[in-house]
Amino acid sequence: MIKVQIVEDKTLAKELCEKVGFFVTDNRFVMAAEDRGEILAYSVFTIDKNIMTLEYLFPEEDALMADAIIRSTLHIAATRGLTDVFYGEKCSEKLLSVLKFIKDKNEKTLDVSRLFEDSCSGCK
Repeated sequence: MIKVQIVEDKTLAKELCEKVGFFVTDNRFVMAAEDRGEILAYSVFTIDKNIMTLEYLFPEEDALMADAIIRSTLHIAATRGLTDVFYGEKCSEKLLSVLKFIKDKNEKTLDVSRLFEDSCSGCK
């Protein structure tokens, strides 16, 4: 059974962050989809005051799995009332565009309201 949740294991969080060039901090988190110890997908994101930034998303080649991990990450933003969600340079803009999560490319913002729409609609 696949579990999707924030990684509480500090060693695993550190490993996943460092793999893509980030360091674990008090405001950086990892959301992972795991099945029997295997990491299938994950995101690295920060929450600083009232702003969330999606810094990294894996996998880029599996749109359905990426959609699920983005939705899980955006759920954190929604439950905290965060409406400003940005994406960083290491996030695949192409993938975010295919999944229709980009609100404004110039501002690098994500559309949190997509969380409540059909998953991966039109991304096939």
